[in-house]
Amino acid sequence: MQADVDYAPNNRFLPIVSWALYDFANTIFSILVVTRYLPPLLKEITGASSPLGGAVAVSMLLAGILVPVMGAVSDITGRNRRYLTVTTLICVAATSAISSTQQAPVMLALFLVANLTYQVSMVFYNSLLPTICTVDKVGTVSGLGVALGYGGSFFALLLAGPYVRAYGVENVFVLAGGLFLLFSLPIFIGVAERTGAPGAVFSRDLVVERFRRVFDTVRELPSHRSMLYFLLGNFFCLDAVNTTIIFYSEYLIHARGIPGSKVDLCLIAVQLSALCFSLWIGRRVDRTGSRAMLLWVTVVWIIAIALVLLTGSYPVVLLASVIGGFGLGGIWVAGRTMLLELSPPQRVGEFMGLYGMTGKFSAVGALAFGLLADLFSYDKALMFQIGMLLVGYFFFSRIDRARQAV
Repeated sequence: MQADVDYAPNNRFLPIVSWALYDFANTIFSILVVTRYLPPLLKEITGASSPLGGAVAVSMLLAGILVPVMGAVSDITGRNRRYLTVTTLICVAATSAISSTQQAPVMLALFLVANLTYQVSMVFYNSLLPTICTVDKVGTVSGLGVALGYGGSFFALLLAGPYVRAYGVENVFVLAGGLFLLFSLPIFIGVAERTGAPGAVFSRDLVVERFRRVFDTVRELPSHRSMLYFLLGNFFCLDAVNTTIIFYSEYLIHARGIPGSKVDLCLIAVQLSALCFSLWIGRRVDRTGSRAMLLWVTVVWIIAIALVLLTGSYPVVLLASVIGGFGLGGIWVAGRTMLLELSPPQRVGEFMGLYGMTGKFSAVGALAFGLLADLFSYDKALMFQIGMLLVGYFFFSRIDRARQAV
């Protein structure tokens, strides 16, 4: 039982904007909770980086198990928007509840739930992309979503500063949850469900069958080397990207001694850079293909991290933030487009799930960063991320040759 997935016959303004605004919404959670406020707060409470690294690793590994299965289930049932709504509401509730406690174990548990549902929601969101635009505009629309996403991060940082000064850092998580919910509403009502197989409904038997199908798909990957190399490259690159996003504020504050107000400026620089470049990157991907852009953004990330490592100078760190913003926007735009280029149309959700799984299983980087920072130094923890990016670059560079061999 399989559902065919076709691209939209035309490009309509309301569905496209409604879809893209979800990027605006979910990056509010990412910037305020994952990057800016929770890591430094937990560092102050626990005195260590590894507890958050462990919570990230557990939530990401669980998401890695669930994402490909739920992506495959969504292909059959055609209930992407419904699943997206449920996971988003759980994430919003758990995020807001972090403000109700100052006990680290409870905060970590709530964050684990919030991050798990946030990560799982992305497979449903990404799988809706073919239903809102024509095939020749996938890169452009994906770039619009990423650009609005970093616009959301910029907006959230500007709003959170005065909010924290007025109500305290412990209450910023209520703000993050409320904004996430508010800007998620358009996709809940403005984007249609995908078409599922006739009579297919969510059930235990369907989930078990999809688990088996995912394992079969993983076993097939060696015979489809293009997809295999892309997923491996994505694993290693997103390991570095996700880890840097999570610990960037903590690193600048505790390793470089940069005050919180200047850290906010660095984060704003990242968001503005990603916003400005994402639309351009989307158009370039449509014209030149996604492989070249994946290679470029990997190099850009290596340069940005190296600059931060080589000097503690604030102007250089600010420059590295701008450079990193280019890479941050590019990796999501080019990655989603590459996945759609390589996936059979009727298995978009399934392969989108595997794409998501590589990002989730790369949570080993967050755990490694926390342990290396606690046992050795922040700089050694950051150097580890450059090594991961180099491995990712190697796999991305082999995609073209692999396509000819498939």
